[in-house]
Amino acid sequence: QSNANGVKPGDRLFGYWPPADTVCLKPVKVNPHSFIDASEHRAELPAGYNLYRFASKAGQSDLRTDQERSLLFPLYLTGFLIWDQLQENNWYGAKQVIVLSASSKTSLGLAYAIAADSNAVPSIGISSTGNIDFVNALGVYDNTSTYDAIESLDSSVPTAIVDMAGNNAVMGRLHKHFGDNMKFTVNVGLTHWESAAPNPDVITERSEFFFAPGQMQKRIKDWGREGFESRLTEFFAASAAQSRSWLTIKEVSGLAGLESVYDAVCNGSADPKEGIIVAL
Repeated sequence: QSNANGVKPGDRLFGYWPPADTVCLKPVKVNPHSFIDASEHRAELPAGYNLYRFASKAGQSDLRTDQERSLLFPLYLTGFLIWDQLQENNWYGAKQVIVLSASSKTSLGLAYAIAADSNAVPSIGISSTGNIDFVNALGVYDNTSTYDAIESLDSSVPTAIVDMAGNNAVMGRLHKHFGDNMKFTVNVGLTHWESAAPNPDVITERSEFFFAPGQMQKRIKDWGREGFESRLTEFFAASAAQSRSWLTIKEVSGLAGLESVYDAVCNGSADPKEGIIVAL
């Protein structure tokens, strides 16, 4: 049901849904692309968490587009925002950017954004020996390396690092290797959460955790909501189209289906070409 102007029964929405059968939203700032949920109990959250986008209007649906949106949009959005922060800060004085966990979907979103920026510095994707062939085949990074070869990278080049992995053993090696030429590290993820113990070689004063909703809110203020949505929509359409050359969608059903893929996702053995959708 809908009593909100601009939101019709049958419209399909994409956003942060609670684990529930029903939800009551209070749409405000409704436009052709999205609206904000103004429910009182969510008022203190960053606006990005209360943003609902129209996935399709009533009577319209495209399964492949829906699958790509659910799999890639939150991750490519994060990659887009990381790129935006890097370029806004003139790459922190770096002449190249290293991206750890290069086969992860968020890293690939960042790589697509960097590749689309004619003024960007070169990118280096770092991946495991098991995934490096996949990363090389994509051709989206300017250069690649495996984790065991990072000391062979040219340490004389001023470098920014985007850490999707959270592996402080690797981060300590990189910071020690580049020394003063490690200009800045953007900490994003914990794909290697089991190796996140503190490391004295990590240069914490030139490292900062990335908060995507903060960068998103800044750009909505700078560009206006329509301007932000236009840029983001253009980027996601292009990067999702590029991803179709390699992305294989795998659907599993129920808790048993979730259990069948959970361990592989957690231990890093899942095929990076796969996007897994669990229908509960």
